[in-house]
Amino acid sequence: MVRKQIFQGLMAATLFCAATTIAGCASGNHAVNMQSSDNGQPQPVQNITVMQAKDLLDSDREHIFLDVRTVEEFEAGHPAGTLNIPVFIKDAATGKKIKNTKFLDIVLVNVPKYANVIIGCRSGKRSIIAANMMHAVGYLHISNMLGGFSGSHNLNGEVVHPGWQSQNYPTEKGLGGDRGYDALRHKSGT
Repeated sequence: MVRKQIFQGLMAATLFCAATTIAGCASGNHAVNMQSSDNGQPQPVQNITVMQAKDLLDSDREHIFLDVRTVEEFEAGHPAGTLNIPVFIKDAATGKKIKNTKFLDIVLVNVPKYANVIIGCRSGKRSIIAANMMHAVGYLHISNMLGGFSGSHNLNGEVVHPGWQSQNYPTEKGLGGDRGYDALRHKSGT
């Protein structure tokens, strides 16, 4: 069952990546809002700004912030209180980023499907991949944070969406203790 969910999530993310590549992504906004549904189906992935994410986290302590950047990026700085489950990890042999094949397994154990989840990365590209993967396996309330931690830029280098860091919002450094990737991976048994 979990393998089927993982496969479906990876297929959804792959189709999304192909569609955005074909579309050209010229606007710098790589996220897609799906149509909302009131028929009990999982809700769409919503795009929100960094400012909206901060407001949601401040007003509702039940929101979970999921940082999908690599452990190294997370360790260098992340929004305070964040969980870290990388959607891509560094290949030990090559040092290149590869898909984290355990991503959904770890998410399914550590993040309830009914939770309000804000997903962020460096600029918003990896987070929409993770959001679509989670949506495909039944997560109900997912928000993709446009701009991520560092902000997103267009092809001319102009800021399209400011990042968490550029807004001087609370950050912390380190591996995150029980919120870090190693602890969450261990909890999931992978």
